Amino acid sequence: PSPAGGGVGIVFGWTHYCLMSDQTMQAMVLEAARSPLRLTVLPIPEPSSRQLRLRVLACGVCRTDLHIVDGELTEPKLPLVPGHEIVGCVEALGSEVEGFAIGDRVGVPWLGSTDGTCPYCRNGEENLCDGARFTGYQIDGGYASHTVADARYCFHLPEDYSDAEAAPLLCAGLIGYRSLKMTGDAARLGIYGFGAAAHIVAQVARHHHVPVIVGSTADEMTPFDLARTAPRTLEDFRRWTAQHFRELAGEFELAYNVRSEADAVRAFVDVARDTTFSS
Repeated sequence: PSPAGGGVGIVFGWTHYCLMSDQTMQAMVLEAARSPLRLTVLPIPEPSSRQLRLRVLACGVCRTDLHIVDGELTEPKLPLVPGHEIVGCVEALGSEVEGFAIGDRVGVPWLGSTDGTCPYCRNGEENLCDGARFTGYQIDGGYASHTVADARYCFHLPEDYSDAEAAPLLCAGLIGYRSLKMTGDAARLGIYGFGAAAHIVAQVARHHHVPVIVGSTADEMTPFDLARTAPRTLEDFRRWTAQHFRELAGEFELAYNVRSEADAVRAFVDVARDTTFSS
């Protein structure tokens, strides 16, 4: 229901080269769809009562960010600071914030706020909220040296992960793990399309000794050294016909979709007895 996708595996931090005062920050700003981001000096935001102000340590670059910049997601606030895989250090707290302290390292994901009143929110499924607002889309995000975020949607991060390692987990990791968890005890996992979300979920499945079948193109597979991740690969997957997929019928029980070609997806899920989507 939300348009989030998996990250493309790029993380950046800030090199300070603009002249700034103690009250200003650097930000990469989108002023109009299909236009380059512009390096801008802006006032450092003050947190509202339920927000944290963060000094950004790292922010992943997600495919969804590119959809926003390219105008394929059509309702961004403009001007906009994109970025929703944020790792930051707490610099200031709103008056109603609990559970966080100055100096904490936290993560900020795509889901930035919800209405808290709809049936989904009341049922603990706030990711489906019709009134949700998203980081780096309707809320300024992490392509900046500082940002603010609703503390209720922020996460403490374990010390085991570096800033760069933690950032992609806040989108690609979240959607991949959520879908994998929904599969329960499925004996095999099929993945169609292989970006950052699939790369992470395949590693988790492999850790739990779940066989993985991946369908992707050779170009997509190469950077991720897919041979180490999945025991079987289906090269040039997007050119397969429905008959190719039917020949796989019964080979796996769960289809994890990270692409959007409708005809291929329909054929792909035909071979799965239980299907979970994440796109």
